[in-house]
Amino acid sequence: MKGNCSFRTIANSLNIKVSHVSIYKWIIKLCTLFSVLSPTFDIENVFRVHADETIVIFKDQKYYVWLLVDHDTNYILCWHVSKYRDMGQVKVLLEKFLGNCKDKSIELITDGLGAYESALILFKNINHVVVSLGKNMCESKFSLLKDFLNLSET
Repeated sequence: MKGNCSFRTIANSLNIKVSHVSIYKWIIKLCTLFSVLSPTFDIENVFRVHADETIVIFKDQKYYVWLLVDHDTNYILCWHVSKYRDMGQVKVLLEKFLGNCKDKSIELITDGLGAYESALILFKNINHVVVSLGKNMCESKFSLLKDFLNLSET
């Protein structure tokens, strides 16, 4: 999504049934925890990124939230919500991030989920680096996200 988006547009892009009013309330609460709004990134300056996924429960449904975080700035570069934890979801996340710049060399740092390795077959320009649990920058973002989701249910 580029430019200005309505809350309805955001709600429709999530692949989950949620109202535009809920999106508005989430954004207000989320902004108090951390800023997902970052300066415009030039793909040429982004070389090392961390990717990870986590499970969230929303209205008794299990969803996976996928994040791509810049190594140097810790900004969230891209995110994706899905009901699945497979190679197709990694492909969607990476395509959202890379856009039309599929020839730029990227170092993708993950915890070793097999779906990342499989999806990298489609992206010849990505070097996959596996780090031990707790060394992935996305994990701190997920703890904030889970705090946010717990707040939104109250």
